[in-house]
Formats: sequence, structure tokens, C-alpha cells
Amino acid sequence: MTKKEYGKKFRDLPDALSANELAQVLRVNVKTVYKLIRTGEIPAVRVGREYRVAKGTLVDYLRSNERKAGNKYVLSDNSSRSA
Repeated sequence: MTKKEYGKKFRDLPDALSANELAQVLRVNVKTVYKLIRTGEIPAVRVGREYRVAKGTLVDYLRSNERKAGNKYVLSDNSSRSA
């Protein structure tokens, strides 16, 4: 998926996602998101007591893993996008 396609897919998301929002988008447990942040796999900025991940960082993460694994990620349109 191209960066432009991801941009269209994620246009309704906020520019900076919390760990909970990111977990919903990736359809993983929030603990997994914190592990990805802690290991540096997904760069994040700490704001107060919470972390924020830029939407562009999410796209870069998905695209890099897509290239490494040769897989295509399918994100359901049914996933919750409310913040």
C-alpha cells in the first residue's frame, strides 16, 4: 500500500495517536503498543503521562513492516476510529 493510500485510509484519525488509539488501529492489545514504543520499533513522544505517535510514524511503521515481511496489512473498515 502506498503512503497516499494509507493517508486516505487514516484521514479520519487525529494527527497524534494515543497508545489506546494506536492499539485500536493495529487491532492489538495496548500492552503490545507499549512494548513497540519501549523497544523503539514505533517512535513516540511522551506528553505528560501518556505517549503520542504521529500518524505519519504509523504509516512509516506499517510500510516498513510490509516491505520486510512481504505482507499486505488489511485494516478493517469496521475498526473503531473514534478518539
